[in-house]
Amino acid sequence: MSDDSIKVAVRVRPFNDREIKLNAHLVINMNGSETTITNPENKEVKRFTFDYSYFSHDPQAPNFANQTTVYNDLGYLHDMTDVTVTQKKGS
Repeated sequence: MSDDSIKVAVRVRPFNDREIKLNAHLVINMNGSETTITNPENKEVKRFTFDYSYFSHDPQAPNFANQTTVYNDLGYLHDMTDVTVTQKKGS
């Protein structure tokens, strides 16, 4: 039996120059695997759950996820999957 499954990851990035010039407001929050989006007009909150939620918007935030964190969770898994697939094909 195969242990293949799809993992879903989301990541919020820092504002780009255009968004900063437009005085954009962050409406996304992440806590563990939960991502919330708050409508700035009516404050309605939508909640979503993913396998991985990475908050990379503000390096000073306690839940900040840097590139190393993302790689350790996802890239390493991908690299190991490639090795496993290659080994299976070679046998």
